Amino acid sequence: MQTHTLRFRLYLWLSLLTTVPAVTVMVLVGRESVRFWPLLVFIVGITLILAFLGAYLLAKSIERLTHTARAIVAGDFSVRAEEADREDEIGELARGLNEIAHQQIESIQWLEQRVQDRTAQLLTTAEVSRKIAALRDSDELIPLIVNIIHERFGFYFVGILLKDELNQAVVMKAAAGHASTTRVLQQEQLEIGSRSIIGWVAANNQVRIVKDVNTDPYFKPNPLLPDTRSEIAIPLRRQDTLIGVLDIQANSYGEFDDGDVQSLQGLADLITIALDNARLFEQSKEYARDMAQAREIAEDASRSKTQFLANMSHELRTPMNAIIGFSQVMQRDPTLTVKQREYLDIISRNSDHLLDLINDVLEMSKIEAGRTKLNETAFDLHHLLNDLRDLFQLRAEAKNLQMHFGVAGDVPRYVFGDDGKLRQVLINLLGNAIKFTHTGGISVRVGYEEAEIAPRLHFAVEDTGEGIAENELEKLFQPFIQTASGERSQEGTGLGLAISRQFIHLLGGEISVQSNLQRGTVIQFDIQVVLATEKDVKQNLPFRRVVGLAPEADGSLPNYRMLVVDDRETNRLLLREWLEAVGFEVSEAENGREALQIWEEWQPQLVWMDMRMPVMDGYETTRLIKSTVKGQATAVIALTASALEHERSLVLSAGCDDFVRKPVREAVVFEKIAEHLGVSYIYEDIEPFEEPQTEEVTADGQTSIALANLPQEWLSRLQQAAEHIDIDSANHIIDQIKGQDAELASVLHSLVISFRFDMLQALLHEAQNE
Repeated sequence: MQTHTLRFRLYLWLSLLTTVPAVTVMVLVGRESVRFWPLLVFIVGITLILAFLGAYLLAKSIERLTHTARAIVAGDFSVRAEEADREDEIGELARGLNEIAHQQIESIQWLEQRVQDRTAQLLTTAEVSRKIAALRDSDELIPLIVNIIHERFGFYFVGILLKDELNQAVVMKAAAGHASTTRVLQQEQLEIGSRSIIGWVAANNQVRIVKDVNTDPYFKPNPLLPDTRSEIAIPLRRQDTLIGVLDIQANSYGEFDDGDVQSLQGLADLITIALDNARLFEQSKEYARDMAQAREIAEDASRSKTQFLANMSHELRTPMNAIIGFSQVMQRDPTLTVKQREYLDIISRNSDHLLDLINDVLEMSKIEAGRTKLNETAFDLHHLLNDLRDLFQLRAEAKNLQMHFGVAGDVPRYVFGDDGKLRQVLINLLGNAIKFTHTGGISVRVGYEEAEIAPRLHFAVEDTGEGIAENELEKLFQPFIQTASGERSQEGTGLGLAISRQFIHLLGGEISVQSNLQRGTVIQFDIQVVLATEKDVKQNLPFRRVVGLAPEADGSLPNYRMLVVDDRETNRLLLREWLEAVGFEVSEAENGREALQIWEEWQPQLVWMDMRMPVMDGYETTRLIKSTVKGQATAVIALTASALEHERSLVLSAGCDDFVRKPVREAVVFEKIAEHLGVSYIYEDIEPFEEPQTEEVTADGQTSIALANLPQEWLSRLQQAAEHIDIDSANHIIDQIKGQDAELASVLHSLVISFRFDMLQALLHEAQNE
């Protein structure tokens, strides 16, 4: 439609150009004589016909050029404008379009050739890499590499030169192409720093590209290579130290450019790797046994990793067993003061936290191997939160930080879920919040979203700490990687948040982070839960300490004999303290051989067996005990510091009746004894568990009215403090308000210490609109 409109306008314009003069002439002549009327009419008619015809032909030419231009724009560069042979402006335009199409074809062909060249280089690199993996002998490897490069690219000459033992010259070790055999046989040498391209590269440890050797001052003509026109020499480096030079020559000018450097440098790096591999392989011939062991370790990396984790777990958990265990022994002392019990509680809680950090590395390994599973049970959510508050309250107070736990009124107390993983997530988040917060405080908010299929718990941990830069948020959850503030603190493993995200995913939720530098961070996550009842969580009743053995039906005290087998004296002493304190008879052995002798003579009803001991380990000792008839009546409970799950199957297959992981808990010890021997206990009296009270802050319409009566300066400063979550500034203003309105100041102070800055801002907004 646009083309036809253009054509019509062109016709009309040309017609007017010719018609107006004709009419003018006709009027002038009409004054002279009417005899010229027929002639004038004829002339005007012919003129109009010619004008329309010319306009039509011009429009058609423009239309064809338009189609040609559109085809070129669409990517069809094979089209050509037919008007190129014309000598007017149309012809000039047509020739311009044809030239554009021709240049585009040449550009595409050039790009395709470059792609082919790069593809060939990549294929060569891949082939060299495969050959490197297959060969170890440098005498075979280097010639093979230069032949591959020569065959793939057809270069005039390819050579590899290596530094001599004196580091004074480079010697030709392998070559392919023109005169290659002669140059290798002659073991051609070039002094480092000599006036040659190779000598210059060896001296400066830099790539040198020569597009025309005739113009390069360092080019040294070689009679064996008379047709060299361009050359590139690339240093072979081992940790930035030159070990040789890869030299490539072409018999045409301009063969190499900067685009070749990257791919050829990759080849050079592969050559260096190949040489290193060959060197190591040659050295390994003198140490065949050591290399065989190294290959066995490399081929069985998973087994090695498992063994390492087992050893690390044992070495770290064993001293933790003494720390945690003896703190529990000390808690039995009735003469302890309240302050001393508080200190022991702190030791116990922080020992547990340290144990959690040790488990982080082990847990990350399980996550990577896909072996982490949920352990869902019914638990008391409020009790868990209260325990976390107690765990972190003193740490917060030590830094003069305020800590607030806000639990919405509709949050259920009893739920089904993996409380261990939820606890670990919150410990990680709260630990980071306290670590990176120096003024202000930390707030934990818990909410609940009711749903028929999958109710959800919402958690938010907010702090007023250093904050996280936007460009560091992406790596926040990557294992073993810390943010800038984390690196400055020089604490932690860099695993806490990575493990937390994996745990949250397992719990059916997602985690998100919002942070501003120097203003703080908010980390939020949600998990799926199923509602439970108090009956479902009866196993989670508070720990009741065993103080003695319950008497028999006739009133006599039972007699139970326990054998503790462990090569570490502290571990034996710990169990002896616990067991003898309630009335068990205890004997000790520091290895399996000694344990067998005591068991044979003393006949204990239960043996606590450490599995890793000198002389005779727990596995062999247990098998020997259980191989006898009377040994079948003896309960053997394994003690191990390993955190690996497969350890359980190993000890049970050895004949053990049960499995306890170090550090051993006092409660677990007595539970296992009761389970296997049917022992009844006398427990200490304890105060009933008090449900933690949730802190709810309320403010009514009178609060905003009272705020409206305050000076505008106070309101502005309080608004600014609320926006920046500045607790100190807010409290300073509230202290001033207290002199005018103590009740209002109390409400505002409650909002600040509970981190309800959102509610404070809303009240200030209402007050300013009063």
